[in-house]
Amino acid sequence: MKNTSLATLICSIAFFSSMGFAGNEDTGYEVRYAKTKSVYNSREVIIRANLHWLWGFALLLSRIINRGILAMKFILLNLLAAMLLMFSIAALAVGDDSDGDGIPDWVELGCIDYLMNDCPAVQPDSDSDGTPDYQDADDDNDNIPTILEGDADADGDGVPNYLDEDSDGDGKSDLDEGDGDNDGDYVVNFLDSRDDSPCPEELFHLDSDGDGLSDAAEMDEDCFDQDTDGDGIPNRYDGDDDGDGILTSQEIINDGYYGSINLATGEVTLVNDVDGDGIPNYLDLDSDGDGKSDADEWNPSQGTHGTDSDFDGILNFLDPEDHDGPHGDWDMDGLSNGLEESIGSDPLSSDTDGDGHPDGEEYRGEYSGSVLHDSDKDGIPDLLDADDDGDGIPTLDEGSGDLDGDGIPNYLDLDSDGDGIPDSEDLPTSDDDCDGIPNWGDTDPTDGPCWDRCEHLFPDSIWMQAWCRNNLNFTGTGVITNRGKKLFQK
Repeated sequence: MKNTSLATLICSIAFFSSMGFAGNEDTGYEVRYAKTKSVYNSREVIIRANLHWLWGFALLLSRIINRGILAMKFILLNLLAAMLLMFSIAALAVGDDSDGDGIPDWVELGCIDYLMNDCPAVQPDSDSDGTPDYQDADDDNDNIPTILEGDADADGDGVPNYLDEDSDGDGKSDLDEGDGDNDGDYVVNFLDSRDDSPCPEELFHLDSDGDGLSDAAEMDEDCFDQDTDGDGIPNRYDGDDDGDGILTSQEIINDGYYGSINLATGEVTLVNDVDGDGIPNYLDLDSDGDGKSDADEWNPSQGTHGTDSDFDGILNFLDPEDHDGPHGDWDMDGLSNGLEESIGSDPLSSDTDGDGHPDGEEYRGEYSGSVLHDSDKDGIPDLLDADDDGDGIPTLDEGSGDLDGDGIPNYLDLDSDGDGIPDSEDLPTSDDDCDGIPNWGDTDPTDGPCWDRCEHLFPDSIWMQAWCRNNLNFTGTGVITNRGKKLFQK
């Protein structure tokens, strides 16, 4: 009953309002019924229009109003729940490291990702000392801080060094070996599978080839001469022990712990054994473990570009990431990292604005050849602009096709379908004829299941459109004219 009363009120207001507006309308339409020879002008058509459509609308509106408060509460509750969920996830900061050991909490808690998904119910405590790993600065209790051991796997047993009781797999525990360098080879004991040397004391004070390593360090585990590169010259007399074209003295630094720590992953990179494989750089043909030989990565004849191609201060053969410096191109989009930082694009993403076009393509302007191109002149360069032509439709949605065949891709064309109506006047998601093709890209807007014939017949009169929808199937022959011009006949 409440719905009916409210609907009657709405209907009455709408009807009398329509009469008032219709009285001001002078669009010049006339409707002639052949059988009755009646002639109605625009205003009379509106006043005589059937009210069943208005009643149905009013009834629907009244139901919406009556149920609106309940619906709004439902929407707000769901929105609040979603916001709380998002906040809870955001609160688990990416890369949190409670114990400062270089290993993120989510890794030490055993979760599968930084969003803390699928974490075990019991917090891991690898050394069973009562302190969970994510709060323990020495996870395996070997007296070597986790931050120094890192997550490399020196002996390849599948256990990262910071959890491995014998990191180098030599049968001696890290606790017993400690972090010294007994044989003077600049590889710390717990990572050196041959750290005890039987050589006499005098060999520890000799450096026959002047490469920075004592003769004792260059002997084998039984203190016999070894020739790693098989060139006939024992290592202790050979300035390039592994024969990679790089002097041994250039492959070592006089500090067993000199290196870097990636605080996001906890990975420790020791310069004297960059890839953590237990083979010191001066004996390793691929020191950084990037799959490229040291010989290939060392081209001093090309200057800095041949020795440090990305200009990050780390020589290529010691740099597992040759593309992360200012001259490198990490995302392979054709723009150097340094350039991207200077213009505001993301050097880690090949498509900063996510519009489907690489930064390098948009920077140069594929269709204009200019630099730092700005197609719509809005002050935002294309590589940072999600709507390159400024028509209100995202570049990603418009795509690179060419609907009207004018040689201009849709995402740069202000009238993609060539219908004379600018894309900016077609709402991005509007589809008047319901054919699944948005107006801006629809070359035939009348072929869909819900094309509005009445709107097409009476584009300048919403009242005639309303009358039309109720009278297109009127009986007998009728003629509709507009200022003397026959518009429709049945």
